[in-house]
Amino acid sequence: DQSIDAIRSGKYDFILINYANADMVGHTGNEKACIEAVEIIDASLAALIPEILKAKGCLIVTSDHGNVEEIKNPYTGEIDTEHSSNPVPLWFITADNHRNKTSEEMIRSQNEVGGLLSDIAPTILDIMAIEPPQDMNGSSLMPMLE
Repeated sequence: DQSIDAIRSGKYDFILINYANADMVGHTGNEKACIEAVEIIDASLAALIPEILKAKGCLIVTSDHGNVEEIKNPYTGEIDTEHSSNPVPLWFITADNHRNKTSEEMIRSQNEVGGLLSDIAPTILDIMAIEPPQDMNGSSLMPMLE
C-alpha cells in the first residue's frame, strides 16, 4: 500500500489520505456496495494506524459531511443518496492519546458538535507547531482532543 510505504519512508511530515469510497458509493444508493466500501476503509485504517503509531506519528480521522451512514431514510425507509447533515467524527489518535470511553459516553458524544470544518486546518497546524496565517478562520481543537 502506497500510504504505508510513505509512512515507513520517513520522508514526510504530513500525509493526507482521502477515503472517498463511502461518499462515492453512497451516491449510488446500493446498500451492499456501501457496506463493502466502509469495510474496505475499516481494513485500511486497521493496517494504517499501527504503522503511524510505530512511526511516532498521529492520525486525524474526520469528514466534511456524512452520506453512507444514512443510506436509508430513518423515517420512510427510502434510499437516500444525498449528503447528510449529521455530525461527523473527529478522532485524534497517537501512541500517548488513548482513553477508553464507555458506551454511554460514545452515544452521548455522537451528536455533540465540538468544532467546525474551519477548525481542522488550525488543528493540523497546531499539531505541527506551525503558526496559522492571520487570515485563517477557525481555532485549534487540540484542547478538546488531548
